[in-house]
Amino acid sequence: MKVKISLVVVLATLMATTLAFGQGFNLVSWPLIVHDTGIQPAFADSMGTGCQITGGFPSAQSDAVEYFNAATELYTSAWYKVGGPGPQNVWQGDLTTIEPDKAYWITILTAHPAVTLTMTGSVASTSRLIPIQPGFVGPPARSAFNFVGSCFAVPCSLKDAGLVASGFTGGFPSSTSDLIQYFDSVTGWKSAWYKVGGPGPQNVWQGDFFTLEPGFGYVIEVLNSHTTWTLWTYPVPPDYSKGGKVVLGGEAKTRIPMGQSSYTRALRSTAPATYQSLAPEKVVESKKTR
Repeated sequence: MKVKISLVVVLATLMATTLAFGQGFNLVSWPLIVHDTGIQPAFADSMGTGCQITGGFPSAQSDAVEYFNAATELYTSAWYKVGGPGPQNVWQGDLTTIEPDKAYWITILTAHPAVTLTMTGSVASTSRLIPIQPGFVGPPARSAFNFVGSCFAVPCSLKDAGLVASGFTGGFPSSTSDLIQYFDSVTGWKSAWYKVGGPGPQNVWQGDFFTLEPGFGYVIEVLNSHTTWTLWTYPVPPDYSKGGKVVLGGEAKTRIPMGQSSYTRALRSTAPATYQSLAPEKVVESKKTR
């Protein structure tokens, strides 16, 4: 199943944004600056009171939203309570805000309908300053996994996204380079890395993708040996609209359920998630380059 991301941008205001996705685990980011970061207004329906995802009771019967904090290596989560004792139609959990520049897991249960999420807010018009957790020296030494999104309403190539200038460290082979990853509905995780050293072209992006897409969530893995990168200065994309209307429409790939990917953490576990359950398998060397 494919989904569509539709964006309508007028000057500095994002008039309407819809992100459609289906059952399973979807890694999503907001391609805008939300006016109210509270989770209730972020997911509110057209009346401003309900919820665009399906709630339930107990929490295992509700769709869920989760965020991984790279610094604490812990998840926070929220679910929408419908039924059971006490208050009704309210958000529960320790995740209370939805913020730009971050990536969130949105879990849609198989028994629940697919979601077309409508988001409102302002278009980012200046560089984004995104905190990055560097690799952990230890003990034990380990990578840091930063869940990030593109706040811009247009695609941006990796070479123009300011990653390397900010501190993304390349290497050769790919296992010595930081990674940026996203989901592919058919083949699993897709990765990109920055080639420095080895035979062939130098200082080039390699891997499975070369563009950051609005609405997609990404995971930046900073290796444990790379301990100085703390801030990503993400400049306005060079082809960003300077006026008039920009209408973007296209098909985006459905994210695969996490259980089918190289990430193996168990969802809805009472035990806090740690870095050990987030470590992805290293990708093989790719011949693609740009």
